[in-house]
Amino acid sequence: MVPEQLPPRLESFYVERERAILDAARRRGRKHDVPMTSLVRIGHNPARAILETSRERECDLMVLGWKGHTSTARHILGEVTDAVVLNARTDIMLVKLTDEPLPKRLLLPTHGGVHAQQAENYAAEIAGSQNGAVTLCTIVPVDAQEELIQSENERLNAA
Repeated sequence: MVPEQLPPRLESFYVERERAILDAARRRGRKHDVPMTSLVRIGHNPARAILETSRERECDLMVLGWKGHTSTARHILGEVTDAVVLNARTDIMLVKLTDEPLPKRLLLPTHGGVHAQQAENYAAEIAGSQNGAVTLCTIVPVDAQEELIQSENERLNAA
């Protein structure tokens, strides 16, 4: 991101600063035999730049890293992440980054619906690539009737 008071054309300092991050991402891609391209986009509004890039590149999925907290009460995930999630026209996957290797055991809380079904597809692909497994989970109220519990069990077993 370029500070508001500087024009985006003064980009060389910012491009060089990001080069190490892009080089590390490319190395990870090569390690997993994933073709990658990289792009440094200069702009004043990171969320807008992310959204515009996604639209221009006709992306099917955006994978956003998240630090795990926000520093302001006005945002749930953070200013940039909230804006991207709210305005994206594509699927979004939010990843809280850790130092752990790629996950093998995934938990997918679900209550059905088209979005949950797509999440199930992504989770299955991720787990499959690591010879892992997905656990589907749904939450029912403590005082739920037996019929609801049975129907939720059947839905999960059918997935």
